[in-house]
Amino acid sequence: MIKKFNYTGRKKLSRDRINISVVEDKPHKYFTVSLNLKGLRLPDEAKVYIEPYHKSSVMRFPFGTVANEVKPSNTLLTDIPSTSIVHFRIYVVDESEKLGRILRVAKEIKPKNLEGDTGNRKTILPIDWDKDLEQQIFRITFPNNDYPTLEINSRIENRKELVKTNPIFRSLVFPVALKEIVTKIAADSDEFDEGDDSWQSTWMKFIREVLHVYIEVDFESEEDVNYWIEEVVAAFCRKNRFRNKFEQALKK
Repeated sequence: MIKKFNYTGRKKLSRDRINISVVEDKPHKYFTVSLNLKGLRLPDEAKVYIEPYHKSSVMRFPFGTVANEVKPSNTLLTDIPSTSIVHFRIYVVDESEKLGRILRVAKEIKPKNLEGDTGNRKTILPIDWDKDLEQQIFRITFPNNDYPTLEINSRIENRKELVKTNPIFRSLVFPVALKEIVTKIAADSDEFDEGDDSWQSTWMKFIREVLHVYIEVDFESEEDVNYWIEEVVAAFCRKNRFRNKFEQALKK
């Protein structure tokens, strides 16, 4: 069982002080990390913990103290299921009392992945390339308290190329994925407030600021909800010119 922490008075640990990479080491993955805790006026003896997680699966690795970093003998993600989406939490904890008090915390840290992502850019639609979906091409999943995930069938050999560059694949998949997401937002409207740190709020910001859909929707009215969903999807398709790109690809 992973020991619980006291969250009272915690402060965030800036992402620019964190550098995490995940490396393939089949059948598992492992991670490497570089932390910069200088200048934060933290006690030298405060403990450092790093937690990789995916959905409900979580591991915790001790990394020594602020003054004396001690890396584990291995950081294999043995308890994390097969997935290309692993996030991290980092804690700096004062354990001078029975219940450790968190001094600094960083959550939802995305590592540098095998695609060369910097890890500092936060995507609102993570893609999981490692799910065997049998005859299904893709699906949208909604992990608890985390961003919706687009899963692409791992049996498709050129799946990454299709998602990134193929206009036919993109024009057929992404509008459907978006429609599922905004339908879920409408269904969960009582569980978030715009401006909070929920994934729904982040998506609402994207809808307003990127897609420029400013319709005030009454989530209690099924007619209003359906109209809003269709307007969001239509705006997304217009912005990406999916029909034009689809037709051009067919002519090649």
